[in-house]
Amino acid sequence: MHPNDAYTDLPPAFHCRPLLADISAATCKTNFLAHKGVSCRGCAVGMMHAAVKSRTAIDALNDETLNRHERAMAKNSLSCTRCEKTSHTNTRLQGAMRLVKHATICVSCFNREREVIKGENSKGSTPKKWGGLKPTTILIRKNAKLKRIDIGLTTGVSEARRHAERRKFELVKIWIDDVLAYEAKQRKTGARKLEQISSETYPAEMAAKPTTPIPGSGPAEPSAPIPVTAAPAAVAEFVSEPVDPVADELSSPRPIAEDEQDESEWAGCCTTMDGRTVLVTDYAREHGVTNEAAA
Repeated sequence: MHPNDAYTDLPPAFHCRPLLADISAATCKTNFLAHKGVSCRGCAVGMMHAAVKSRTAIDALNDETLNRHERAMAKNSLSCTRCEKTSHTNTRLQGAMRLVKHATICVSCFNREREVIKGENSKGSTPKKWGGLKPTTILIRKNAKLKRIDIGLTTGVSEARRHAERRKFELVKIWIDDVLAYEAKQRKTGARKLEQISSETYPAEMAAKPTTPIPGSGPAEPSAPIPVTAAPAAVAEFVSEPVDPVADELSSPRPIAEDEQDESEWAGCCTTMDGRTVLVTDYAREHGVTNEAAA
């Protein structure tokens, strides 16, 4: 901003490059909000002076204060809610893609929908593309009131949600072919205290009134007094059943005797007696001597 030296009574001005003129902030705001000039359309400086936040194409499409040219430009920049093609991705188009039915679907998808309703295409055969379209109804919340709207044929819940988003509806429920297919989650209003929930659930007089205990709801009480010293309960005597000898031997093996330990030490040792070779343990067992004496 710089003051006007020639006209000191005028407010400070700045140089507007789109208009190639020196204008004040108030004039910039008026030009932006009036939507008169093409140069002021979407100008960042004008949005700053008018204290307007950045808007999307959907916001501009649903803004009734805009003129029809600006809303048409915003509509043509959006994609089709059914095939999700835009003017840039739809290579079959020569110009901008035109949207119909509240700026939701393109002309190509609209023609295919009419063929499905008619039951045949231009060749007289059954239409295959978008042949699974079904009647769809949505429930929206507008001005704190619920309203049910028939949006025609759709491919399913995804297209119905895109349709509601395009028209800036607060979606509540979706019915596909008269069957509930989607229900929006309730918004959390914040945690409430337990006292508030109790007061909302029960009337105040019921909450303040003492409640009478229900018989049988308290802890169980003995029917007769229990003596302080009671006789100890008799312990049942354990009687062991007969066990198989082999199992008893495996479960509790007997200790090995010393002579068996000595025999195991001389097991496999041989000696020569009268020109023949015999085991030391066998000779000791036959002659009744120890293994050492037999060796």
